Amino acid sequence: MTMTDPALCPACSSSAVERSMHGGLFSDRCAACGWENSGTYSPTIEGLPPSPINRVGVRWLEGHVTPCALKALREASPLAKSMGLAELSLFMAGGRPFDLGVVAEHARTHLSHKLENSGFLVEIETAS
Repeated sequence: MTMTDPALCPACSSSAVERSMHGGLFSDRCAACGWENSGTYSPTIEGLPPSPINRVGVRWLEGHVTPCALKALREASPLAKSMGLAELSLFMAGGRPFDLGVVAEHARTHLSHKLENSGFLVEIETAS
């Protein structure tokens, strides 16, 4: 049985299977024998383009990195969090880019805003 065509009942092979769908839930019921099945599905919209892939990086351009900026970067990146404060501060003070990796579109705006407000130059490379 597939999500798009319940076709035949697996219990009695009747074609009297009725499907109801609400939100992300579906339920199938055979009117002939009473067999029931339910589950979840992820609805998609045909023709909807996939979300873009955002690779996010940051740079620090002005002198010493502030403690607030280091805190924001460590909250945004497990790699930054694993580095010592002195090591991370020295790395960022050199003006080199720090790669945060791929960030989902829905999170990119919030992350970019938070890091820009902390003084970082945020660089986003988008591919679809």
